[in-house]
Amino acid sequence: MALLMGGALLAQSEPVNPVPVADDHPIWNDPLLDPAMVVLSADYLGQELQLGKEQVDVLKEIEDDVNARLASVDQLAPGEREAREKSLLQELNNRQSAVLSKGQRDQVAQIKKDMQRERAAKLAIQRAAESGAR
Repeated sequence: MALLMGGALLAQSEPVNPVPVADDHPIWNDPLLDPAMVVLSADYLGQELQLGKEQVDVLKEIEDDVNARLASVDQLAPGEREAREKSLLQELNNRQSAVLSKGQRDQVAQIKKDMQRERAAKLAIQRAAESGAR
């Protein structure tokens, strides 16, 4: 159903909550933490924000449209692929935001911030382990 692929961060049902990473830590420069790459599925948004069926249906239509176009990204050259993927994920985020109320957008922003902090902590631990293994 939801393709939402690439390096995008996808919502998990159970957050892990590792040790927080300082705001000035170099890990925040990692491309994997690009806010455009944080994507939430229509089903996840529907559940977390307790959306009505109409909103979820519109979000699913948007998701299906973007996923169909994401499927063709694999045929592009590597440099073009990443740029197109990022552009499509930004479009998905923008179109999703247009369907949500201000309060719902604020909730989504907090969810994404929490997801990024969790991912940053995991990446920092992983990078530290990799540099220690060398």
